[in-house]
Amino acid sequence: MAQRVTYRRKLHYNTRSNRFSLARTPGGKVSVHYLKKRVNGPHTPKSLGHTRLPGTKCLRIVDAKNKTKRMKTVTRAYGGVLNHAQVRDRILRSFILEEQKLSKKSTGRRA
Repeated sequence: MAQRVTYRRKLHYNTRSNRFSLARTPGGKVSVHYLKKRVNGPHTPKSLGHTRLPGTKCLRIVDAKNKTKRMKTVTRAYGGVLNHAQVRDRILRSFILEEQKLSKKSTGRRA
């Protein structure tokens, strides 16, 4: 039978915020080690695929608060919001639209 342990904090219910693992101390006693909640980390917007952003860390809000901006984002346009492929698509789309405007203008002059 598994060894019984007592909670070390005041919350005595088996909730998501009260998860723990068992650790054996050097004295042979089994002790409770509380676990932190897992974090998914930054993702692209749901409308654009909701994929994980490479180059960014999975930080809990409490830990992210104390980190600098450089630690939380990627130094690029839309860094920490869009991934590299989505930024490239936006740049290409805007370039093609500008080219279309210029070509319409030049064809309008000829006529």
